[in-house]
Amino acid sequence: MPSLLPAPKAVNLFDPNYGEFSTTLPELPSMFQNLMTRYGSRLNGHLQLESMVIQRVK
Repeated sequence: MPSLLPAPKAVNLFDPNYGEFSTTLPELPSMFQNLMTRYGSRLNGHLQLESMVIQRVK
């Protein structure tokens, strides 16, 4: 039986170092935390997150 609740809004993020990520709005904080952890790791080849651009597409 299909859900009567609206589908969660999709959020897409493109990182030039790691590619595209897709998640839902409720999971967005967790996705950013995981990305920050990845950039904080010495195993990433010393990549740095210097800036972020956020766009809303309707």
